Amino acid sequence: MKVLTSLLLISLLVFASCQSIEESFENNEASPSEENAEWTSIPWSEASENSEILDLLDYGFDFSISVAQSEGWIADTEFHITEVLSLTAQDVDGTNYDFDIAISNDEGETAMLDFLIYDNPSADVAELLEFTLYDIQNV
Repeated sequence: MKVLTSLLLISLLVFASCQSIEESFENNEASPSEENAEWTSIPWSEASENSEILDLLDYGFDFSISVAQSEGWIADTEFHITEVLSLTAQDVDGTNYDFDIAISNDEGETAMLDFLIYDNPSADVAELLEFTLYDIQNV
């Protein structure tokens, strides 16, 4: 299994907006992204059978939740993916994957999480480029 790496801890820009309604960050040293490259929708019914996609989903989810909890944006409890709402991909020098998911915890807190991961299997690299946590609700 390839090693998922990230320089995110070194060069992470964290910013919050809208009084905890939306929280997000970006990696300023993001990997290649081509503004003119087209994004392609990937049906989750197909993607869920791909172990590499599942590894990227787990990596992005775990890393995003860890940062969000350390920043106090969400409760420091175990969160779960309740639904993958969409997945799109962009071919660059590797592939950018944009996951949009619904999450929740056992205490009833729910949120939406959108994250972008750059993956380059030939270089054995995967990086979380950015994420946005939104529609945070405490039930």
